[in-house]
Amino acid sequence: MEAGSEVKLLIYDKMVHAFPIMAPLFPEAQKAMSDIAEFITASLG
Repeated sequence: MEAGSEVKLLIYDKMVHAFPIMAPLFPEAQKAMSDIAEFITASLG
């Protein structure tokens, strides 16, 4: 947090690059989009 920003690393096994855009097709992608939205919401306070 040297720059004062919080980060979070989430690893999704066996997923291709940019897989969250495939949320309508895969449950793993839906979960990733949910995780992303949760992080953004928490970060914005």
